[in-house]
Amino acid sequence: MWVWRPLLNVPKQQILAWLEARGLKGFEDRTNLDPKFLRGKFRTHLMPLLSVEFGKEVGSSLEKLGKESRELRDYLDSRI
Repeated sequence: MWVWRPLLNVPKQQILAWLEARGLKGFEDRTNLDPKFLRGKFRTHLMPLLSVEFGKEVGSSLEKLGKESRELRDYLDSRI
């Protein structure tokens, strides 16, 4: 199944500012921060730990790595 997530690269604050400028209210999925779920545990425990461990915010580096991995996968898929 293909999942299309066009705003994944847009910072949350930018989306919230866009909504606010238009008098719209966004939806906050509380499970995103719930450590019962893998993504919640990742966001509340692992990302802060990585930032402390490496002395900087690591989200953009991980995003870049993911983008490059997708590009490599797409290239290899096209060649196979």
